[in-house]
Amino acid sequence: MSQHVSKKAVFVWDEVKQKIAEAVAKGDRPLKDILTEFKINERMFYRWKKHPDFQRKIDEIIQDIDIAQKSERIKIAKRVIRQKLEQDAGNLSKKDLLDWLKYVGEELGDYSEHKDINISGEGVIFYIPENNRDRKEIVPE
Repeated sequence: MSQHVSKKAVFVWDEVKQKIAEAVAKGDRPLKDILTEFKINERMFYRWKKHPDFQRKIDEIIQDIDIAQKSERIKIAKRVIRQKLEQDAGNLSKKDLLDWLKYVGEELGDYSEHKDINISGEGVIFYIPENNRDRKEIVPE
């Protein structure tokens, strides 16, 4: 009886696979265009995509892109908050400031309801309900 030994191709990471993984992760172009650019046929791509290392790399790049975009949105929100505090401190409502702080907190995945907020020379002071007790936080200007 003869034994049939399956020879599975070894997956070797290279620059082309890296660039294709990056292009696919960005998601801003059709797959067909990416594969045409790198002269890779769809069958080959889907064979690579079945390999856990290739799929893991795409997932990592997507996560890196998401983190970078989230970081940029937080920077913009903080800049807007700072500008509003500098320009409109007298006209800035607590609700407006809480909405911006809520947005930043949600982006960070760390949002909790704030009970009260005050704008003073020290910066922005807000009170966070914690175990039915208030905790005072000061955010310097």
